[in-house]
Amino acid sequence: MKRKLLIPFLVGLLSFFVVSCSGTTTSTATCESCMVNQATVSLDSSSGGVSNGETDVSLTPLVVLKYSQPMNPQTVSSNTVWLSTSASFESMDHQGDIAISDIIANTGYTEFSFSTESALLPNTTYYITVTDDNKTVNGFSVSGQFSFTTGDFTKPTVGLIAPTNGSNVVGLNPNIQLRFSESVENVNHQTILIHKDSLDGTVIPISTIIAGENNTYIFSMTDSLAPDSTYYIVLTDQITDLAGNHLKETSFYFTTLQADSGTKPEVSLLSPSNNATEVTTTPNIEIKFSEAIVNVDSSTVTLHSGSIDGPLVQIGSIVAGADNTYLFNPQATLLDNTTYYIVLSNGITNSKGNSLNPTSFVFTTGDYTAPDVTILEPLDNATDVELAPTIKIKFSEAVQNINSSTITLRRGSPDEDIVAISQITDEGNNTYSFTPTTPLSPNINYYVVLNNQITDNFGNNLPPTNFRFTTINILGAAYIVSRDNNEITLCDIYPDNSLNNCHATAAINSPSSQAFFNADKSAVYILAAGGNPELDRCDINADKSLGNCNSIGSVPAGTSIMTVNSTATMVYLGSVSPSSVIYACPIVNNLLGMCNSVSAANFIFPLAITLDNTATTAYVSTWGSGFGDGKVQACPVQGDGSFGVCIAAVSATEPSSVVFNSAGDRAYIGQYAGSNLNMCQVSGDSTFNSCNTIGSGFMSATSLAFTMGDGIAYVTDRSANRVSMCEVEIDGTFSNCTYTVTGITQPFWITLNYY
Repeated sequence: MKRKLLIPFLVGLLSFFVVSCSGTTTSTATCESCMVNQATVSLDSSSGGVSNGETDVSLTPLVVLKYSQPMNPQTVSSNTVWLSTSASFESMDHQGDIAISDIIANTGYTEFSFSTESALLPNTTYYITVTDDNKTVNGFSVSGQFSFTTGDFTKPTVGLIAPTNGSNVVGLNPNIQLRFSESVENVNHQTILIHKDSLDGTVIPISTIIAGENNTYIFSMTDSLAPDSTYYIVLTDQITDLAGNHLKETSFYFTTLQADSGTKPEVSLLSPSNNATEVTTTPNIEIKFSEAIVNVDSSTVTLHSGSIDGPLVQIGSIVAGADNTYLFNPQATLLDNTTYYIVLSNGITNSKGNSLNPTSFVFTTGDYTAPDVTILEPLDNATDVELAPTIKIKFSEAVQNINSSTITLRRGSPDEDIVAISQITDEGNNTYSFTPTTPLSPNINYYVVLNNQITDNFGNNLPPTNFRFTTINILGAAYIVSRDNNEITLCDIYPDNSLNNCHATAAINSPSSQAFFNADKSAVYILAAGGNPELDRCDINADKSLGNCNSIGSVPAGTSIMTVNSTATMVYLGSVSPSSVIYACPIVNNLLGMCNSVSAANFIFPLAITLDNTATTAYVSTWGSGFGDGKVQACPVQGDGSFGVCIAAVSATEPSSVVFNSAGDRAYIGQYAGSNLNMCQVSGDSTFNSCNTIGSGFMSATSLAFTMGDGIAYVTDRSANRVSMCEVEIDGTFSNCTYTVTGITQPFWITLNYY
């Protein structure tokens, strides 16, 4: 029994003591401080109140705030709930606050409603801001912001522009012009009526109602009106604005002139003269009547483009001058080369009501607009433009004086060096094209400059104009030696390593070696084996082209191969006939010195000489005594330039070249007449081993050159008349070989020259 009494006692005790927010115990009297504030407020539209974000709201809306918890009603008032055109939460910014009615609460204090003391503005966004001064009965803050947008509930209005309302000097054929306060719909013969003598009198047929600018409408009667009669213009409430608000039914009236059988007035055009041409696009138009007249306004005097009934051109106020003259101007500048008609209706009358016969005059504006020009190729501010671009420009109209003095191509800036261009070609449709006479320099800004001596056929000058483009960022140049066509070909190396813009850069008599640089890379040396063999030197120009090629000395008869040491102080030459001899010839002051044999070794039909990357070993490629008897011999280079004892580095068929990678640990051997390209490892004793055939698709891979970093290899394929570009794998093998240059006659050697 004692246990049964103890349990209720403990439960009661625990219900009195609870864990506080900080972890200590407290009584239930204070546990409300541990409650989390989850009170919210929203807009309740279920009882006719506005909803958040609602549009087309009434100008006298009801707002119902619905709280998720009972509120302290003393905290919900116009001081803590704002209606304003501003979304700011700062009360000091609420200069646009809207006065609201007393806020009424429901019995549970969860709904509070109010309305505005006066109608709101149409088409306006309003913000309901509930500040954090709104408190629940537990003292928690509640805040929020909502918005709604009122609709357009304003009726459109209308005014009579011509004739004026109540006028009693209106002609018998007036043009009626109305203007509405805003865009309207349903303007037709059922909503605009003309009645004779009273608002419900005989209906007078009217012409087509034409909509003009600024919500204006113009029409006339199909027949002449009766003299000395009152007419009423009645507009019904079926005309609405775009929001559907109806026009209040409106009427105007006017009275026609008394009848007179006298002489009709006449009119003439003073300025510009009738049928005038080359008229300014901002003319002062002056007309003169034969007598005093009435009803001269924008309904009886109109300006049209293209034809008498063409598009209406808005005119300014018509000003009366002396001697029955009137002056007016178009509101906007007229178009060039356009015919305009001044049309005067029979609504113009003299004081006795005699109507002017409908009259029109015509004039044509001149061409006063300067031509303009756009560049089609390359685009303005284009980059990576080819070095031999076709430049194409297009004018807005036919132009004159197109020549190399009015259109120039300049390097660096619009007023710097002029670049020679070809004859400018007229391609029709106001388009012209030209090209530079020589390839442009890489990575340079060029400007197409057009001066104001270019004119259209009316003498309007083109404003001085220039366009800019930037040529491609060329990495360098490749010199390709063709053994059988007596020339050196230059190709630009593009950022993707492709060779482009290939063209002849130097003529050499039977070139028989690759191009070797001098010490500072300002020139190259090339063996010219034709006729009396000699060593030629060509200067390297700023654009990497070769120029000023001259002999620096004769070489021994029969010389057909060569190489140059790294300091460009010694040339090694190979002679096939009359004997297979290797010579060393010094270069001193750009002249070839005396040549001496450098080795007693028997080189049978030498095909190539190559120095390794350290210039301490010379490799001589020989044909041998027959096909398949070829080999590459390694010869140590002595201090005096002579060769030491040569040893066989590797056997090879028709080895036409030996090229080392940048590390010097791999040697690539080309083949004079075969399809093989071999790669060998270079041993410490200068011999080659672990040789394998690499690459594919070659007919005779005679030589190759590596890009900086050895990532790409260019392979000359002599028999195929092309140069291939191959990716170099980590193990030194080639992959993804593609043709980068074709159509070069028997390319034998290639040398790269980077910027």
